[in-house]
Amino acid sequence: MATGRTTTVKTERKWHIIDADGKVLGRVASQAARILQGKHKAGWVPFLDQGDHVIIINAARVRLTGNKEEQKLYRYHSGYEGGLREERAKIVRQKDPTRLVEEAVRAYGADPKRVLVGGFSQGGSMAAIVALTRPDLVAGAVVLSGIVPSELTDAAPQPELLAGKPFFVGHGTADTVVPVAHGRASRELLEGLGAALTYREYPGMAHEINAACLADVQTWLRERL
Repeated sequence: MATGRTTTVKTERKWHIIDADGKVLGRVASQAARILQGKHKAGWVPFLDQGDHVIIINAARVRLTGNKEEQKLYRYHSGYEGGLREERAKIVRQKDPTRLVEEAVRAYGADPKRVLVGGFSQGGSMAAIVALTRPDLVAGAVVLSGIVPSELTDAAPQPELLAGKPFFVGHGTADTVVPVAHGRASRELLEGLGAALTYREYPGMAHEINAACLADVQTWLRERL
């Protein structure tokens, strides 16, 4: 009996949102990888790119099981004898969130021109930190109900790469956790840096993501991927 084989490269790509808040790191990573590779589709074959798009929010709040917060190590080498350095996951999470993005880009072999970071509240602030401090790693950032830290702009290592860098900033006017004034301050800061900014305010939206905001983010992402 002949075995059927998919030969077409045309595929309909959908958007999937994974909320990492409180979820185990390995489960989030495996779920995202399965969707990115298209393995969740009935007609998946290993030689065709049939993957969908994935947005992971609240990545900063992902959970490490057991004692991995202390035991999981990120290693790098200076290139000189005895130059091996190690940092525990807890330190990397607190000190250098851009390192996590670097590891992800390296692991997936992704083109930085197609890597967008984003998040909600604290996650949005971390996305902004990544884009401001390592603009060479990402194509843009989505900041939802977060704060773009103004103190980082003077220390940006590659300010010329921020010119024209796409940012989406969305904020609710009824947000009492991170008031909309922070969103407006982020708008002024990014416009001053020459970023290609899309700024949206949502009347009556509290510290949350409503349907209108999500639709705007999806449209913004679709135009850039």
